[in-house]
Amino acid sequence: MFLPILALIAWTLLIVIWMAVVRMPEMMRASRAGNAPGNYATKIEAEQNFSPRTRWKGDNANNLFEQPTIFYALALITMLSGHADFTAVWMAWAYVILRVLHSLWHCLVNIIPVRSVIFFLSTLVLVIMTIRLGMQLFNYMPVLPNM
Repeated sequence: MFLPILALIAWTLLIVIWMAVVRMPEMMRASRAGNAPGNYATKIEAEQNFSPRTRWKGDNANNLFEQPTIFYALALITMLSGHADFTAVWMAWAYVILRVLHSLWHCLVNIIPVRSVIFFLSTLVLVIMTIRLGMQLFNYMPVLPNM
């Protein structure tokens, strides 16, 4: 489980770097035109200076700090509880691969219906991982005494 976790962390950092690299020239261009991002009260106002393709990278970077936090917690609980078997690791890799595909689609093409399907599939993997781990943990919980 460590490798899928590390892979998704590395992917997130790569997207953040990609976002910064594409934003820098646009921020410098906006600054020269008197539209420096620091002149705006909100992030939304500042991002109006960015092209859609540049905004997509920032939006995806934000996405990678949202739902994947559930994955990180779930993967760690799976490892700590001793349930990181072949199926759990395979599902973790499936989640990471789907998130990479989601990122690439979001950053490069961004046709929303396709992106939504990829996102749904990654969410489905998380749901299955959660149910599976919950069932495993429930089966190993001690029986509470009658009160």
